[in-house]
Amino acid sequence: VGIPVLCVDTTASKIEALGDRLCEVARRLFYYHVLVHDGGRHAPFLSIMIGGDDPRVPAWQRRLAPLFRPVQAFLLKRVFRLNSPTCREKCVAQLHSLTTQLEQVLAASSHNTFMNTAEPSYVDYCVAASVGCFSFNTAYSNGNCRIAGEPQRIRDELPELARDFEQFSTSTLATWTKELYENKRN
Repeated sequence: VGIPVLCVDTTASKIEALGDRLCEVARRLFYYHVLVHDGGRHAPFLSIMIGGDDPRVPAWQRRLAPLFRPVQAFLLKRVFRLNSPTCREKCVAQLHSLTTQLEQVLAASSHNTFMNTAEPSYVDYCVAASVGCFSFNTAYSNGNCRIAGEPQRIRDELPELARDFEQFSTSTLATWTKELYENKRN
């Protein structure tokens, strides 16, 4: 009797890793704009966007959030190396590169899916989840993601972030993600 071995599809793993990396880079760019650009004056905005004024968050947690904001900002700056003088430029270049790589995989598919299957696979949904939030896709998370669900508020509050994401949010990949959400979400 042998031990069952889980077979991993390396193609799927590579595509999923590209989607994950895309999300990491986009999140780093978002934190840069909130916590470092303009001297970090948007840090309170981050706390509000992640639940600081959401009535679903218990009141005691909303009251404590401002007390932890400096610690949160310090840790995010440190972990994501947001104070690097090349942070923004590297993030924008990486977003472009990752988007291009994913679009090339998608273009090679006769079914318009990453695994070239007739129906979207988990890989398609993983990539869509990474793209949805940062492409200002209002269908992302069915309205439960404050950052994606209020794109105009973000554009108004963080215009440079909106400019950095503009090319990304109008890409073929973002359009594909929007169509996936519109056509496959029940």
